[in-house]
Amino acid sequence: MKKCLSVLLICLLLALSAGSVLANEKDYSEEEVYCESSDLDMELTKQKLYDYGPVIGEFRPDPTMLKLIEQLEELGENYYKAAINNNFKASLYLTEYFNIINEGSIRNYEDMALETLYRSWYILPVNQVPQQNNYYCGYAAMKSILDYKGVYRTQDQIASTVYRTTCPCPWFISPTGSSWSDFPVATNLTNWLSTTFVPFPYGPAGGTTITPYDVRWRVKLSVDSNKGALSCGLSRGTSPGHLSILPGYPAVDINHWITLKGYGINGNLIYVADPAKSPAVWFSKQISAYYWISDAKLAAYASNRGLIW
Repeated sequence: MKKCLSVLLICLLLALSAGSVLANEKDYSEEEVYCESSDLDMELTKQKLYDYGPVIGEFRPDPTMLKLIEQLEELGENYYKAAINNNFKASLYLTEYFNIINEGSIRNYEDMALETLYRSWYILPVNQVPQQNNYYCGYAAMKSILDYKGVYRTQDQIASTVYRTTCPCPWFISPTGSSWSDFPVATNLTNWLSTTFVPFPYGPAGGTTITPYDVRWRVKLSVDSNKGALSCGLSRGTSPGHLSILPGYPAVDINHWITLKGYGINGNLIYVADPAKSPAVWFSKQISAYYWISDAKLAAYASNRGLIW
């Protein structure tokens, strides 16, 4: 009798174990990503799988950063307007821009600026980096830029510096507001590359209307200044036919980071390196590692987050 009970108990334990294994099998279409608990992460722990560019904390402007961004935007727009009209002043604006974003460098940027004259198409040799897990798109997108500039970090190293390896890469994070590190991607790229990166828009996420022109001139400027750019945005797959849906993306809403490495027709077209082309991403087989999108699509996609340029 005791032997029968023992056999039954063992069978029951094996059945429960098998059920547990089946219950723990990953389904990337429904899985949620949770971060370690802390007051700062309370908002993030509520987010579904598809928010890979979370906003944590309340935005408060930093006067010093705002002044710098306004200066860069004035130079950038002046450069773009001169460049598309083949005006020689474009090289002067770009040289001044170079000197500001590479503060402390003794390099003469005039020759590099002259090389950009009469360009309407250009692609930087930035390689796509496949994200190593389903929520590492931001860290992989950053690695594409870092690798191109000769600064080598693993995705885990990038994640642990920018935020943490257990969480997606935040678009914005601040426990108190009014800090340069509120936009951690811009802050860390600036620190690692000694070249200034800033966010657009500089304000609460989704609080600024982003136009095709806004992304057009920033992408051309970033590519012509040999640094590239990133975008965090929302592919609104639950709205069939929505302009924000990235090529090949599924019918779900996905907040995601991409690398911007080139432009065509003076920025009317944008060339993308997408880290989601990866064995770690469930819809990877239906997308490409590199593809062109219009400035209008990028503007629609970035409307709830923005660009790091």
